[in-house]
Amino acid sequence: MTATVRITNNTGKAITGWKVTFSYTGNQTVNNFWSTALVQTGKAISATNLSYNGSIAPNAFAEFGFNAAYSGSNLDPIDLAVTY
Repeated sequence: MTATVRITNNTGKAITGWKVTFSYTGNQTVNNFWSTALVQTGKAISATNLSYNGSIAPNAFAEFGFNAAYSGSNLDPIDLAVTY
């Protein structure tokens, strides 16, 4: 499974750093990622910006992605949160 995540700045101010967190309920494991510092602890995923993509101007976006493997059902992530 390959996923691309887009963080869009819909505010009137620049974002100067971001973090995306979510969890899986199944047996998914991240085995490759790009454009983020990504950590998987058990079923919890935390992805934070890198030095070159932490600033997002108004009406602009940043993207990161990852590859994951799973066994059994590939369930949707839960507890999705974006902080900046």
